[in-house]
Amino acid sequence: MSQSLQEIVNMQNDVKSSSQRVWEVDFLRGFLLLFVVLDHFMFNVWYFCSNAQTAVFRWLYGLSLDYYNEHVLLGAVQNATHNGFIMAFVFIAGVSCALTSSNLKRALKLSAVALLLTAVTSALSQVVYRPLEINFNVIHVLAVCCFVWCLVEAVKQKLTVSNHKVLHIVLVCIAVVLGVVGYYFHANPIENGGVLVVLIRCGNSSIFSPADYLPLLPALSFYIVGACVGAKAYGKRQSVLGSKPQIATPFCWLGKYSLYVYLASQAAMFAIFYLFTQVLPIF
Repeated sequence: MSQSLQEIVNMQNDVKSSSQRVWEVDFLRGFLLLFVVLDHFMFNVWYFCSNAQTAVFRWLYGLSLDYYNEHVLLGAVQNATHNGFIMAFVFIAGVSCALTSSNLKRALKLSAVALLLTAVTSALSQVVYRPLEINFNVIHVLAVCCFVWCLVEAVKQKLTVSNHKVLHIVLVCIAVVLGVVGYYFHANPIENGGVLVVLIRCGNSSIFSPADYLPLLPALSFYIVGACVGAKAYGKRQSVLGSKPQIATPFCWLGKYSLYVYLASQAAMFAIFYLFTQVLPIF
């Protein structure tokens, strides 16, 4: 009887440990999310405040010009770090594949959010008479990447555990090739790539997705490598850094609810800037 009771306790502990969140992954996601929100804030300032009336908003608009000018210090820092932060965010999303109970549900959720984002921004463009469409950005990329990893998981199920390591090595090699291709076209974009704009950086990206844009490559390569790292490091769904320090709690909260924070911050910033620069132009 005591043995059966001990087995039940062990099963409960296993379920509890497998459902625990890995704090360092949430922390990194939350930390990187702050830079995404900052980038969106600067875009809104640049987009709405060109005719600002007050000193504060004129100063913010001047700051946004510097932010997008690679010939000044702020712009040079932004230009040097922006892509790195985005790719790190995608990498962490890949790591999270090992911690998700169902990547298919995750992919479907991200797809629904991506389609909603496209629909809402397209509708807003008609309201404000300015191009605000987001047809393919980091949310769309993550949705596609997650579906790709679902296919990888389907392949893994047909392989023996001993072959999983070989599969991961092959995937990392493929990711390196995809990364090289992606960065080549990042430096040498096709002037008008048509539908290829979804896959690689093209000159028509500002027309295709004017408010925000990210091609699938090289982001997919970072996602694949992140997923492979996650499978290796977090196979037991447990932290590799021990207990969570108290100072990490706010970042972990942001990381846990990153998708909702991303959407809420976008909506709030747009509403505030549009209201006080277009409807009630007191700024």
